[in-house]
Amino acid sequence: MDYLIVAIVIAIIILFGLTALFGFAMFAGTFVMVGAFFRRILKLAETEVANPDPAAETETAQVAGKRRQASDAHRGGSESFQHHITFRLADDDEPLEFQVTEAVYQSVLEGEVGTLTYQDSLFRSFVPDRGESASSAPPKVAHWTCAHCRNQVNSTESKCPSCGSATPEASVIHR
Repeated sequence: MDYLIVAIVIAIIILFGLTALFGFAMFAGTFVMVGAFFRRILKLAETEVANPDPAAETETAQVAGKRRQASDAHRGGSESFQHHITFRLADDDEPLEFQVTEAVYQSVLEGEVGTLTYQDSLFRSFVPDRGESASSAPPKVAHWTCAHCRNQVNSTESKCPSCGSATPEASVIHR
């Protein structure tokens, strides 16, 4: 912890020296950014000291819900999403929600039971208990929505004719 304080003092001395040399306006923004950087380092150090290596927990859980949240559009203008899955542990009524990758989000179905591995608020994995007879084919309904390209696909087809994916969007099944 002492090395962080020394680093902060050195940074402040350097900034004040540069400010005297080139003028305050040029380095005011830099001073704020360096301060925010060191504040973040201190917070990370406090977290590490409080809980240096939390063990990952593995428990039986059920997928209680899924949601996608739109993020700010990137410079290219395309919209991006954050994907969240809510789990209910077998021995606890309190739901746990984790941000997950799109691949995990698409591969998990609401209501599925499986083995959840997490570390504090960080999702590690979810392995569904699908058994040997589980099929990767889409549900047999009038049509289903492709999780990859969002096209409507006839239920007699096992793959999307547009993109070739066999993964249905879990929350959108049409009868």
